[in-house]
Amino acid sequence: MECVAAMCRAPSRDLPTGGAEAPLVVFASERLRAVCHAPHRSRLVVSFDYLRPGRAGFPRRAPPPQMMQAEVAHLMVETAQNDWFLNPDLAALRAALGSFTAGFDDVAAIGFSFGGYGALLMAQALHLRRALLVSPQFSIFPERVPFESRYALFAARLDPGLDDLGAEGAAGLRGCIVFDPRLEPADARHAALIRARFPGLRSVAMPFGGHPALRLVGEAHLFARVQALLMGVAVTPAALHRLHRAARARAPSYALQLARYHAARPAA
Repeated sequence: MECVAAMCRAPSRDLPTGGAEAPLVVFASERLRAVCHAPHRSRLVVSFDYLRPGRAGFPRRAPPPQMMQAEVAHLMVETAQNDWFLNPDLAALRAALGSFTAGFDDVAAIGFSFGGYGALLMAQALHLRRALLVSPQFSIFPERVPFESRYALFAARLDPGLDDLGAEGAAGLRGCIVFDPRLEPADARHAALIRARFPGLRSVAMPFGGHPALRLVGEAHLFARVQALLMGVAVTPAALHRLHRAARARAPSYALQLARYHAARPAA
């Protein structure tokens, strides 16, 4: 189950203004939506929707205040269904994003689970330079990832023809893929497949972070550091490892998860 909301919770207002300036609707359909706050700024950070149990349409959330204070534009890409953005409006969304993002000096993205998949799916359209992908999927379709069973019910309702990460591969994309190789070994396999298509991304293992792998960071109330990394010049494995160490010391669940993991392993 996704646990993203607790890490990046924001005020519950539909299409908030983030101040006096109204947000710009870059794209809107019944299935997909892209809304940008402070679009006049030269740097852009993009965030993506994620799996929401009991979803009923588009989410209701505001941009992170830290990003608004850091003088960067913030684009939210959202979907009305738990569909990994794989719906008939994807091509039109990509076209709109391509036109909109072409003028920015820098475009970075953060995505959790299927939000990370969405960042890769739209990497070329967004002119992405940097990304932080947290436990993303390479695919959810059994014919492409036979080791993945968590999303089989969703995959059965979606069109595998839209699942074209290979076509969207961007050699110039830099950044990191964060995953938990202990509690979520399938996420490590997804990361390896993604790196084969996006060679500029680097893998960062965060054991006992769960899915998504920054849960310990959220539990330790350190998510503002993640946003600061994303708004910097680079998201590096070293910086993320330091953040993980700090989170382990503060997150109450870390020791419990570690003990459970070792207790479940067979004796040597």
